[in-house]
Amino acid sequence: LHDSTDYPWRPHVSHSDFQKLLQNLTAIKFRGTYSERSAGFLDNVSLVTARRAPGVPARWVEQCTCPQGYQGQHCEQCTLGFRRARPELGAFSSCEPCSCNGHSDACNPNTGACDCQHNTAGLSCERCKDGFYGDATQGTSNDCQPCPCPAGATCAIVPSTREVVCTNCPP
Repeated sequence: LHDSTDYPWRPHVSHSDFQKLLQNLTAIKFRGTYSERSAGFLDNVSLVTARRAPGVPARWVEQCTCPQGYQGQHCEQCTLGFRRARPELGAFSSCEPCSCNGHSDACNPNTGACDCQHNTAGLSCERCKDGFYGDATQGTSNDCQPCPCPAGATCAIVPSTREVVCTNCPP
């Protein structure tokens, strides 16, 4: 198997499918078919591994140049400011820019959760934290204002009147 189209070998697999195949490799088996008077030989075969440490460089280990948004030896991780488009697929999901509604420059590359600022909350900082009100999707630091309520109460905006009302008021 080889992931390059320059080789006539079949089957042809994509780079990502080739990585999926290699990550769970537990054995290599060779099949030989011989006629009555023929012989086959397999000679000088070895399996080697490499790890990061001082010592002799492993020049057979691939060094990737990753596209924007990816990092790691095999471009298997999202860089800061990017997250998995479909977190449930892990490393086999593409990386996309974080979408945090202007309230963060970073998000968790695996879960996609933004590091929300400006009193915002939610996966993409799309709402105000409890105790604050406003429209967090505007993208400014003043989107969420403190609720004009007693301590511990939350509030909401009535859409028809744009009036702020306290909710979950303490006794």
